[in-house]
Amino acid sequence: MIDVHAHLTRISNIDSIIDEALSNDVKVIITSTLSINEIDRALSLARKFNGKIYVTLGLEPTNLNLKDIEYIFQILKVRPREVVGIGEVGIDYVKLRDPILRELAKTLFTKWLSISKILNMPIIIHSRGAASSVVKLLIENQVKNAILHAFSGSLELVKRCVVEGYYFSIPPSINYSKQKQELVREVPLEQLLLESDTPELGPRPGAESRPVHVKLVAEIISKLKSVALNKVIEVTTENAIKLFNLNV
Repeated sequence: MIDVHAHLTRISNIDSIIDEALSNDVKVIITSTLSINEIDRALSLARKFNGKIYVTLGLEPTNLNLKDIEYIFQILKVRPREVVGIGEVGIDYVKLRDPILRELAKTLFTKWLSISKILNMPIIIHSRGAASSVVKLLIENQVKNAILHAFSGSLELVKRCVVEGYYFSIPPSINYSKQKQELVREVPLEQLLLESDTPELGPRPGAESRPVHVKLVAEIISKLKSVALNKVIEVTTENAIKLFNLNV
């Protein structure tokens, strides 16, 4: 299995949590940054666990500093071999209430989409409270290699995203989230990915998530779609390898 979205630099007992996952059929973990300060630590982890940890570079959706985006763009252009994508980035209307800040967030998100197209790299997207705005901008900017992380938009938006060919990464909160369960029923297996979102969105409300929990996600997808577990693991792994161009 491949965990396409975790935040390993935001937990304390990193090595034991990584070892737990690798000992339980998790082949690769992709860790996403949310600040400039996390980048060096994430790259160091990827080098320490060579071929098992990869990195995507992004910023908190509430970070509206263009200089930080430009800084990450320069790293992405060099493209260290450990870096396989952009993210997480996006728009968060729950945290950003001011209409002016929301417009700025949309402008900067469009900048990220442009970077994704220029570099032909997949982009992991956060869209809390902003699903309609995010999908509209994705379509307008003709971005295709998009991963909608823990997407909470309506079923109508989900259907539109399926038509556009976007991917959905499913977190352990599917264990109790009726919305995530409905999403999985709607989305073809060929457009699904497994994610832990470590340490957030655990299998119970308020519980911490770990990369090993992607096995639970795969099991629930298997039941919801009446597809053999091995098939779910096989297809979601192939999806991740293809999308992130992983050498595994």
